[in-house]
Order: sequence, then C-alpha cells, then structure tokens
Amino acid sequence: MMFTQNIADFKEIITQKESQLEDAFQKIKSRHQSQGIAFLDAVFDDETLETARKKAQDIKSKTKIKNLVLLGTGGSALGTRAVANWKGHFFKSQLDDDYMRFFVFDNFDPLTLHDFLSKSELDETYFIIISKSGGTLETMSQAYLLVEYFEQQGKIAELKERCTIVTEPKDTPLKRLADKYDITSYDHHLEIGGRYSVLTMTGFLPIYLLGYDVAEIVEGARDIANEFLNAKSWSDCQAFHSAAAITAMEMDHDKEAHISLMYGDRYFGLGLWMRQLIAESLGKDGKGMVFAPALGPVDQHSQLQLYADGPKNKVFSFFMTQTAYRKNEITREHDPAFSYLKDKTTSDIKDALQFGTLSSLRNKGYLVREISVPHFALKILGGLFMHFMLETIISAELMGVNAFDQPAVEDSKNRTRNILKK
Repeated sequence: MMFTQNIADFKEIITQKESQLEDAFQKIKSRHQSQGIAFLDAVFDDETLETARKKAQDIKSKTKIKNLVLLGTGGSALGTRAVANWKGHFFKSQLDDDYMRFFVFDNFDPLTLHDFLSKSELDETYFIIISKSGGTLETMSQAYLLVEYFEQQGKIAELKERCTIVTEPKDTPLKRLADKYDITSYDHHLEIGGRYSVLTMTGFLPIYLLGYDVAEIVEGARDIANEFLNAKSWSDCQAFHSAAAITAMEMDHDKEAHISLMYGDRYFGLGLWMRQLIAESLGKDGKGMVFAPALGPVDQHSQLQLYADGPKNKVFSFFMTQTAYRKNEITREHDPAFSYLKDKTTSDIKDALQFGTLSSLRNKGYLVREISVPHFALKILGGLFMHFMLETIISAELMGVNAFDQPAVEDSKNRTRNILKK
C-alpha cells in the first residue's frame, strides 16, 4: 500500500468545483500532450537514473567517504534532505559509525561553514555542489571558499577526486569552475527548476551516495504519475481532489494559512521540501496561502493554542503513521495519575496525541485533510513527491498563476548583487 488521503471534510466543496476541475484537467492534459511536463516525464528517464547509480558506485569504490557534504540551496538540497530525514539518517549517523555523516549547507551561515571546514578531514569527505543556474550567489560563494580551503591545505590537486558538480550545460561560473579544476560535472535538467528537481540527477546522485536505492523512490513516483497519465477525468486522479480542496479554502473561504501537522520526526524534511514547492509556485499576484509545516506532537505545545484559538483563517493537513512501530511498551503502572499508560506502546501514545488534536480542531469547525502512511518506505516517499508536485501545478491552474516562475525571488537576488558590487 502507498499512502491514503482522506478529504471527506471537503466533499461538498469539491463537488462545487467539478466543472472547473474538468476544465483544469483538460488544459493540463493538453499541455502535457503538446509540450510535455518536464518533472513528470523525467521520472521515466532510466538513462539518468542508471548514470547516477554508476557514478555513485564508482565514487564509493575509489574514495573513502565518512562525510558527505551537499553545497546547494533551496531545491538543490531539500529533496535529498527529505530522503535522509525519511530514513532517519541524521540520527542514526550519530549512533552508528557505519552510517555516512551527511552535511547539508543550504543556508549560507559563515559560522557553520567555518566550523565544518576547520574541523573536517578532507581525506574522508566528499562534496557535491548543485546549482541549476550555475550562478547562485550562496552556492558559488561556498564553492570558492571550498577551492581556497583545498589550496590552503596543499590539496588542490585532490579536489577533482573529492567533488562532483551538477549544473546546467552552459557557460556559467560553476561550469567554468568545474572545467578549471577538472571536476566531473553532470547536467541539471534544463527545463526543471530546483523545487521540482528531486526526481532528477539533482536528487539521484546524492541519494545514491548516501546508500539508498533511488529506484524505489522512482517506482513510487511513477505509480502516481501513471495515475495522472491514465486518468480519463479529473476524478481519476487524487491530486485533483486535494488541489481543489486546499485552493478552495483560499479562493472561496478566505483562508490565509495551510498548516501541515506532521506526526513523526521523519516527516519534517518532507514538510520543508513542500514549503518551498508550494510557496514559490503559488505565491504570486497577491494569491497563495502561507504553508507552515509543524512537527507533532511537539508543536502541540508551541503552536496549537494559536492554531486552534487564534484567527479562523487556516486549513489543516495531518500526516500520520498509525500502526508502524508497536514497540517500547510501558508494562506496568508507575503512578496512579498515569495508570492509563499501562500496556500502552509509544505508538499508542502518539496515535492518541494526533487523533486528540485532530478531533479538537474539527470540533472547533476546522476542515482537515488526513494523509496516512503505513511505513517509511522509499517507494511511499517517491509517491508523495510526485503527488505534491502534481497537486501544486493543478492548484496553480485553478488559481490562474504560473507554477514554474519566481519573479519576486529574482528581484531579491538582483538587489543583493547590487549591494555587493557597491
């Protein structure tokens, strides 16, 4: 089983949107038939998948890697981070020396980068630098600092053995850096922006290097892609149902925030990936809701008061894993005040926390989508990646915005460059 989506709360709202949904379905289908949808078609690219697998295998056969470092911002890193988080990699690497340590420098922070470079062992570290444009300010700054650090250590000749670059096949600063130091570079898909690129070389290579089978992720993504490709009507594809439900909350019911409560540490990387995907794709022309991933149950203690009793301008999604890990049972009564915990597992307790909160929000009149995941298999994560990319472009069609540009981000970048030039 993949994952299940319960949007019964929105049934009446979706019914009212049927004609708009069919129109959106025909437009997106027609667009795909005439010009393709790059992220959707790319998931069937076996050649890139195999190239990434062989490259990762070759790197690991020649190079000792204790630390894998990813230099890239936004979509260049968030997909891989979500995969590592989904498999519990960050915590396991602290407990087990057999796990490769994974460092993601997606936020430009001088202190963090300095601490890493001053303490890392280059002979045990491998770097992947990713920038679609080949000119991302933060990523290029990190790349130049890395070159200078290798020079300071007297190891610049080793850089090409310790680094791979993924960027567009154009004459860009990052491509010139690769050529100058003879660093292997792989092509970033020209038609796929960073936030849609997890199922391309951008995600494939680092995920394979971490030791995970990308083919499993791709299998799940293909299942969801085929649901859309084989659909005869909007109603045959779950992404249309959920896109209608969530966008209607903004367009017709004045909702300003989409809160996603994710019950389990392993979900949060997915939440951060979704946040960028949704914000950059839908926040345009005065439209779009703030997407806020929240971690359950901890954020019940930090955010729930506002969510439940603050302004009624929110819609909710709940991500839940109900029955996966029935272990770590409390076998006896330790105190009368908590006698109800006897014979309960940690999963029992988490389930009660999530369903108690869900019930409370519904009782206050909020509409809630439920997404239930049976276990943290990579195939399921691949399905979720594809589902939310499809849901996002469908939402854009319903809202009348371009899902693939980001004009406000470009304005900020231009102003930043001008400040540095002065």
